[in-house]
Amino acid sequence: MKKTIHGIFLLLVLLAVTLSACTSTAGPTGTEESAYPALNPQGQVIPNYPSAQTFTTAKMEDLKPPTDAPQPDEGMASISGIIYVPREQLVMTKTQFYLTAGEGENKDQLPLIQVVGGIASRGDILGETDENGVFTLNNIPPGNYFLVASPANGVIVAIVSELDTNPRLITLEANQKLPLGVVVLPNN
Repeated sequence: MKKTIHGIFLLLVLLAVTLSACTSTAGPTGTEESAYPALNPQGQVIPNYPSAQTFTTAKMEDLKPPTDAPQPDEGMASISGIIYVPREQLVMTKTQFYLTAGEGENKDQLPLIQVVGGIASRGDILGETDENGVFTLNNIPPGNYFLVASPANGVIVAIVSELDTNPRLITLEANQKLPLGVVVLPNN
């Protein structure tokens, strides 16, 4: 009798494990506000968001970030740059990122960062680096922003520099074209 009860219990545990493995879990599409589909500032869907993020290696001195940014529409701003992790010498290619507005009285405080990545309906401005790690964003409303990279394993806030690990505040004014140069991610 004791062996039968033990066998039934073991069977129930195996059944529960099997069923839980087959049950889908609510991912980003099951959240109240979803990052999917991701939209760029022009309201167009970013294809394959999130895509398979990759990287290449390069020394910082060998990087060639854009020296200009796109011409924004009247009253808007634009940025350009390259996303990089110095210690590992990683250029983040085909990597999603987003700008999120600063909070607080002076709009210079880092807001709560979402694990799922940028949320266009919240006002985040979404983008993706190209195969060289280069990015441009155009027609951004003026204001204070933080750049947040969304590699496959989470989200990472850009920092001032390899030596200054404070979040990098990006202040944009109307009609500004701002090449950010090398945007540094912290060493993990």
